Amino acid sequence: VTREFLHHHESQHPRCAVTRGNWCSRFQEQVPVPTKPVPRGSKDCPNACSGWGNCNHDTGLCECPAGHGGLDCGEPLKRPCTNRFRLLNETNSQPISHIGPDNNDLDPRASGWTAGRCHGFCDDDNSMCYCGGDSALRRIPAPVGSAPWAPPLQHGRPMIIDCKPST
Repeated sequence: VTREFLHHHESQHPRCAVTRGNWCSRFQEQVPVPTKPVPRGSKDCPNACSGWGNCNHDTGLCECPAGHGGLDCGEPLKRPCTNRFRLLNETNSQPISHIGPDNNDLDPRASGWTAGRCHGFCDDDNSMCYCGGDSALRRIPAPVGSAPWAPPLQHGRPMIIDCKPST
């Protein structure tokens, strides 16, 4: 390696030290292009989507996550785990539920089956079933009185279809 070679490469940008030609140095010496904020619409969403959804400023509509609906995502849309489907002659617009206030199946020995049946802990915001009872892998929800979006104390192991505890 000659002295001229080292002197030439020391004057270049460190990333360009092992490249041939001067293309890399010219690239590194470019003047940065000023950035601008991404253009977005100017429409506001109702009630700022209640702190739940994402506001689409182009349309002025809220995009709500699972478990919430309405124009401002402020309406809870529960998806409880169940052991049967709604009958055709039923006029109830609320989903059929087979879970108690503790989000556990009311009676695991009761007849009926749907893909949403849960013999563990049912997260009724999205109808997800987790290990329940006194299992070390059970889901432990956030304490009563916590913010609605507070994470659970323990996430727990999901239970999939046909993966039920022994009775």
